Amino acid sequence: MKLVLFIFLSLVALNTVAAQSSAPTPTTLTGVLHTGILAIGGDTTGRVLDYNNPQGQKKPIEVEITTQTVGAVLATDGAHVSVTGLIMVHHYIERGDMPRIVASGIKADTSVKR
Repeated sequence: MKLVLFIFLSLVALNTVAAQSSAPTPTTLTGVLHTGILAIGGDTTGRVLDYNNPQGQKKPIEVEITTQTVGAVLATDGAHVSVTGLIMVHHYIERGDMPRIVASGIKADTSVKR
């Protein structure tokens, strides 16, 4: 009986550790936000962030803004912002799998002089 209890508790502890380690971590990307993007079939969030990847190349990523996004009022066209959130892959019918950042927060990029 003690062996069964030990095995059960070991499995519970293992599942807890696995659940904690597989939790996605938020990412922060900084760049220029473009809004008003349209696509045939509605295959877009309507917002794209142009940011520089670690190699210095300019990359676009779609931005999903929800009612839970802190600082959503800063999401205006041409704004220099830092977007924090989880990067997910969304399947569109026309374009296939595309990365997007589900924004949990948006802040003005203060490193850019206007």
